[in-house]
Amino acid sequence: VIVFTATVPITVSGGTILTNLSAMGSPQTLPVTASVTTTVVSLPVLNLTKSDSPDPVLVGNNLVYTITYRNTGGSSATGVVITETYDSNLSFVSANPPPSVGNNVWNIGTLAAGGSGTIVVTVRVNGGATLNNVVTIGCDQTLPVSASATTIVIALPAFNLTKSDNPDPVLVGDNLVYNIAYRNTGLGNATGVVITETYDSNVSFVSASPPPSVGNNVWNIGALGPGGSGTIVVTVTVNGGATLFNQAQIGCDQGVSGSVGEPTTVVAPNQVSIGKTVSPSTVDTTGLVTFTYTIVITNAGPGSVPVQQITDTLPPGFTYITTTGVSGITRAPDSVITSSQNIAWIYNSPYPSISPGVATLTFIATSSNGAGYCNSAGVTIGGALGIIAGNNLACIAWPVYEIETHIAGLTIRARVRMENGRPVILLWEIR
Repeated sequence: VIVFTATVPITVSGGTILTNLSAMGSPQTLPVTASVTTTVVSLPVLNLTKSDSPDPVLVGNNLVYTITYRNTGGSSATGVVITETYDSNLSFVSANPPPSVGNNVWNIGTLAAGGSGTIVVTVRVNGGATLNNVVTIGCDQTLPVSASATTIVIALPAFNLTKSDNPDPVLVGDNLVYNIAYRNTGLGNATGVVITETYDSNVSFVSASPPPSVGNNVWNIGALGPGGSGTIVVTVTVNGGATLFNQAQIGCDQGVSGSVGEPTTVVAPNQVSIGKTVSPSTVDTTGLVTFTYTIVITNAGPGSVPVQQITDTLPPGFTYITTTGVSGITRAPDSVITSSQNIAWIYNSPYPSISPGVATLTFIATSSNGAGYCNSAGVTIGGALGIIAGNNLACIAWPVYEIETHIAGLTIRARVRMENGRPVILLWEIR
């Protein structure tokens, strides 16, 4: 018995009949022959490849898988199904074409000889160190074929750095406190964390808690794990300027950094003053009179100042009617609150500013009280410096008249004040 094996080339089409002839002979006999026929059956051959991008990938970013499939056999494959098996650290985002079942099964159906296709899957990376994603293709005619992609995952830190100042505005010569808060909001550890303060040239360092590691402005934090946080409180003295700008920076060995700045308005002593006028300033009757009051706020500079509220206290018997105008302030009051004789023009945060120069607020009030009444106004600068009032009384007086007449060679002079329509002689003389 002789047994041998032959390979049918892949180029032979299905249905081809192969005939194999054997012959045997000897010197003593005639040759003897035998033959056998075989019908060629062509099967599909499925090929599958998979690639990932980017690799490595950052935690929190998207990862794209590209799946390419092809039938390199000599006949069609039927019932073709492709199935993805996602790593547990992945979340499905989208796919093109969309899955037929759930988020990981594509029913391709029939794939002709030489036919091919591509599936692009986008997933989100939630964690892990190494991702392993497997895809499988199968059909009715052959065993399944698999391909996989392995992706390296990188988890980086991320910084949230905030900074606040108090008070703002601040008086020249006073202390100013900065509160710096930092946090690692990323998924990776940060090492070699350093925070650096850059002070405005118009401030002098006083103290800090915790104390700086280097000089008066560098803190070596070291390692900061995910969710780790801390606070630095810095106190400085304000020496001058109009607006201070202080900046904090954070960085680490992983190359992640951040910065934040905080502006502070500086107000010099006696920079802001307030005055007040009233018209008419004299009345000679107790009938109803309409008065126009003008509150004058002077900013001597050098910088702008924020204004939180303007206040006025009317004399008894006076009634506030309306506000007729505001100038020199970047916007009108957000609200006007009256309580008994007290009036408050309120500005909401962010507060408007008064530039160096003069700002005015004009309002109308009525009274039947006549003369002899005074009132004053105030302004609150940024809610930090309190109410600036000063000597700003606006008073209403009875009118005074000078009278002179000549009778029989005599000169008669008198100073008369009119009160409620009646003359009151203050001084008289005859010459």
